[in-house]
Amino acid sequence: IAIVEGKVSSVRQSSKVTFLNFGRSGFKGVIFKEQFPLFMTSGVSIASYKGKLVRISGKIKEYKGDLEIIVRHPSAIEIVD
Repeated sequence: IAIVEGKVSSVRQSSKVTFLNFGRSGFKGVIFKEQFPLFMTSGVSIASYKGKLVRISGKIKEYKGDLEIIVRHPSAIEIVD
């Protein structure tokens, strides 16, 4: 398990997936719709991560040339600032 720290430059949401984009680095935190209820019940608004310095923990994978961590629980994201 790795921990990646960076500023979330944008949050892109669709009905199936949300991406927390870390700017020019190409790194992303990926939250699939199956996890959306976990965020809602824990009182976390996924959109609130935009502009925040965060730490995301999980397994780093490569997908279409970019690195990402698939976020399976809100506890995998820590707001630093």
